[in-house]
Amino acid sequence: MTDTSDLFNLLKELTPLDESTDTLLVFDGVTSSNSSGLKKSLTSLGFKFDNVRSIRGSKLFVQLTAPNWDKKCPIYLNWESLFKKVSDTLCIPDVFLVASDLSLADVDSSINTQRLEILCGTHRILSKLCDHCEPPEGVAKGSERLLFLIESEQEAPSRRYDFKPETTWDTLVGLTQLDESIRSISKLEETLAIDDKQADERKSVMRSSFGEFINKCESSSAIFNYMLHSLVEFQKKYDEHHEMFIQRFSVNKVLSEISKQDLEYTSKINDIVSSGQARALAIPASLAVIGAIMKIEAAVDAAAVAMGLFITTLMIVKSLNVHAKTFSHIKKRIKAEFQRYDSLAEQAEVRKQALKIQKELTLLVSEASENLIFVRRIVIFTLIAGLAYIAYSANESLNKPTETEAKAEGSMVNVHTSGDFKIIHFIHPPIISELNTSPPLPISNGIDNTK
Repeated sequence: MTDTSDLFNLLKELTPLDESTDTLLVFDGVTSSNSSGLKKSLTSLGFKFDNVRSIRGSKLFVQLTAPNWDKKCPIYLNWESLFKKVSDTLCIPDVFLVASDLSLADVDSSINTQRLEILCGTHRILSKLCDHCEPPEGVAKGSERLLFLIESEQEAPSRRYDFKPETTWDTLVGLTQLDESIRSISKLEETLAIDDKQADERKSVMRSSFGEFINKCESSSAIFNYMLHSLVEFQKKYDEHHEMFIQRFSVNKVLSEISKQDLEYTSKINDIVSSGQARALAIPASLAVIGAIMKIEAAVDAAAVAMGLFITTLMIVKSLNVHAKTFSHIKKRIKAEFQRYDSLAEQAEVRKQALKIQKELTLLVSEASENLIFVRRIVIFTLIAGLAYIAYSANESLNKPTETEAKAEGSMVNVHTSGDFKIIHFIHPPIISELNTSPPLPISNGIDNTK
């Protein structure tokens, strides 16, 4: 900027003439003392200085067309012409000089430069947030068209905003809060430039903030000018949405933790109940085996079966008692775990969800405990019924005569058992069980009388 500053100071001492046009600047007041400095400054900026035509007497002629410059011409007639250049390229030249400022006694070009920075910065932000833009790449990305499809929770279809980001120099001149707007642009661009796992979330939050912010615009064509005038408010809107996002993220994280605890405790309770029920099925299974396979033929057999059934029942009852104590411990753990969510006074949703899950888990533990009590009663009832069945079977087997005793010399003996004594009745068969009615055979001395 030193070369332009030197040239600006030298041109400031000259008088602009009405002969100047859009492509030619004419100044009066060239002297031998400043001519060398003018030539040096113009040449350093890329101007093809002609010793014959560039300075004629006291006049300086500076052509603004491209053939007269080795580089891009850094001199513009006024700020509006520079604004048109910036609007097309979305880039402020590193070196420039505005000729209209030469006629002003006191000028602060930084203010107008800030206006152009706001123009370019707003373009950059919107081109990063949009769904589609033309051109899609390059420095002038999005200079012709910007398309936004903003989703809303209240509205089912996405809202569509399609516009060309254009404005006028008069609009930029009317901007206020220039320093604040530039700071807002810087913060927003820094936010979008962060490349981490939450980059997409931040961009999504900024898009939703943009969608809510431009609701006041009557048409899509008014969006760009509205953003130029309201960058500070937009940045505040984004900060609010981002703060809400962080809180929501924290809430979702806590709610996810609560759901995980809910699943963990529910699984434990179901496992315990299933284990208790599986153990309880051992007694009916034992009875079924006894009834189908085993014969009780003596008091010792009945006593052995009854003892085995009693021991099995005792082990099952002891196991169920352990499960009952486990449920009591789980109930205390649930209360202790969910008490820490009561301190989140600002998170009413978390406390409400935690209280709901706590009540559901407590109710589930209570129902599971009642189920264990019911299973214990069924086990004891089954034991009593099994013992009664064993006693009945033993009595039937002991009162039934054995096969050996039932047969004593064919049908000649009838045996009855009474206590420890056996009473034997002898039954005499008839001498002649059946009369022979056939005629007797003749008896002779070996002579056949039939002949």
